[in-house]
Amino acid sequence: MDEPVFFSLPQARGHVAGGPAGIAAGGAAEAGAQLSATGADPLAGSQWHIANANTGIDVQSVWGRYSGRGVLVGIIDDGFQYTHADLAANYRTALDRDFVRKDNDAAPVDGTHNHGTAVAGVIGAAYNNAYGGSGVAWGAGLVGYQVSFGTNTSTSEILEALKAARSLDVVNNSWGYGGVFGDNFSSITFAQHGKAMEDAVRYGRGGLGTNFVFAAGNDRASGQNVNYHDFQNSPYAIAVGATDQNGAIASFSTPGAAILISAPGVGVVTTDRTGSSGYVSGDFAAVSGTSFAAPVVSGVIALMLEANSGLGYRDVQEILAYSAQKTASFLTTARTNGATDWNGGGLTYNHDFGFGLVDAHAAVRLAETWQSKSTFDNAAKLSASSTAKLALQDAGTASSTIKVGSADLEIDRVEVTVDLSHARMSDLVLTLVSPTGTESVLMSRAGLSSGGTGSTTLKFTMDSVHFWGEGVTGTWTLKVQDAASGFTGTLNSWKLDFIGDAIGNNDLYIYTDAFATLGADSKRAVLRDLDGGIDTMNFAAIKSAVQIDMNAGAKSVVLGKSLTIAAGTLIENLFTGDGNDTITGNALSNRISGGRGADVIKGGAGADVFIYARMEDKGDVITDFSQQDILDLSGLLDGLGYKGSTAMADGWVKTAQTSRGLSVMVDADGLGSAMAAQELLFLQGYTGGLSDSRIIA
Repeated sequence: MDEPVFFSLPQARGHVAGGPAGIAAGGAAEAGAQLSATGADPLAGSQWHIANANTGIDVQSVWGRYSGRGVLVGIIDDGFQYTHADLAANYRTALDRDFVRKDNDAAPVDGTHNHGTAVAGVIGAAYNNAYGGSGVAWGAGLVGYQVSFGTNTSTSEILEALKAARSLDVVNNSWGYGGVFGDNFSSITFAQHGKAMEDAVRYGRGGLGTNFVFAAGNDRASGQNVNYHDFQNSPYAIAVGATDQNGAIASFSTPGAAILISAPGVGVVTTDRTGSSGYVSGDFAAVSGTSFAAPVVSGVIALMLEANSGLGYRDVQEILAYSAQKTASFLTTARTNGATDWNGGGLTYNHDFGFGLVDAHAAVRLAETWQSKSTFDNAAKLSASSTAKLALQDAGTASSTIKVGSADLEIDRVEVTVDLSHARMSDLVLTLVSPTGTESVLMSRAGLSSGGTGSTTLKFTMDSVHFWGEGVTGTWTLKVQDAASGFTGTLNSWKLDFIGDAIGNNDLYIYTDAFATLGADSKRAVLRDLDGGIDTMNFAAIKSAVQIDMNAGAKSVVLGKSLTIAAGTLIENLFTGDGNDTITGNALSNRISGGRGADVIKGGAGADVFIYARMEDKGDVITDFSQQDILDLSGLLDGLGYKGSTAMADGWVKTAQTSRGLSVMVDADGLGSAMAAQELLFLQGYTGGLSDSRIIA
């Protein structure tokens, strides 16, 4: 059995200058490049993963409100220099554990244990403290779980760390196993590890689930694949690939159908053990590897959970998938699946990137407006199998099918369990094809570069995220290609396990910045929903202004592209994003949130609810507010600390009548100070007054 190792590149030779140009030199800075620090967050400009507007993660735009406060991010790693001045404020010494020495102090054991300190800085290095750079979630609590790696590893240490992870919100794992199919949760050695992860997603966070983030690995050149490893391949894990400064997949990043998302992982500037103790002589280093892409995503999840603490772990995965950026490199080899709810059609996915490059701004905005709580216990599940033996012809392709009858399940993930016999397993390529024609390569000549898998049988479960949003009904095909001559074999049986949500008629349609390109597709430019239900359009991930008309047959303008709501399509709920939006409701009872920006909103004839979740949503004008309409200020007032139910009587909400209408103000400090009363919105032409019966507090 291979030992678990870190997914970071070897220490660099030489020196990399502290400025952005030095970091970007050659397109791939090596791990351990030395940096100097002077001034207020002096290395901020060198943190391209944060500062780069095109290939970074767009996180600074949400830092004004979110930093990860109140969220605990655990790190399973080799030790943590928690006294480092960029880590000390956020590190939770009362919660850390050392599973090597069996105590509660996860400080590094010796001079080679540098990895955990670098990972911790990517997540939660302090912000604006005149020292070094910043973490993605610089206000999150950091909890170190120390285990040993390499030849010293004890699987029991990792198991104990995974069991303890139930008490955390996010757990970063920048490590994995080598070989192929060794870390198998169906084996005696690793069955308890899989159960520990399952228990954490089932019971962690009060049933909402602990979020496990795993680095994909750095073994692309040797033919590795996340689908050969159950830690990365688990439906409870978010497997993360690495990108470079150009938005391309890093040359080392391990691919696979279980990769959910990617993040910057080349030349990432972070904390190093101080002085001469760490990778370099100095307190900071530029490091590379999926080891440092994973904590970028862990930090983004912390921001999401601060924005919406009610997210289930499956919600987190879905938001990351639906909000991901599509870089030029991603698009060159991207494919589109058969879903219908992302930018008017299917999701684009990539075998290397997953659904794309993590976008902190878009993910946080979707998190703020997310309405569901998708957990382990409310997941819809369905299994189907085939026991018909299939002969695998030498140097040919054979196919087996499973027909799934009508079932109301919308897919998150598909798990494929295969039982194969073949004299040379490394000849085989396995591809799963959905009823809509979406193809996902599950296995591609596993172990070829290392002389094979070491076995003539394979009983293993592989995971794919590529079918996200599709239905299960229809014929699924497993294609088994024998890519080399000389040997034959047999597919003895195979099984499909679908995980997702029960399909109802309450549909959610998500639009992102990708619509600027995709909206040119005439099919995506029309939204058609004829099955009734309470339906929602969500544009919260879009920064720029949109013009939305919710009436059937009406045309809207999104990112310069036309979007038509088809005749007979009734949309009840709407969320928009940061721009100064123009919104027109329909005759239904709409729930409308214009988000940030100075929006102009016409609710329409129905009894409408206008939602304001934060003071940043201020500046709107509602042009047709009537006696039947309601203001939902519950999120805003709760965020300000109000605990009552009669906000006007208690002086938290005030109004001022003018000749043009009614100004609605909120006492932002809760002290009754006239100076603190800020105008939240304006009800144009409205003279009917406002009472607590018209306000949801």
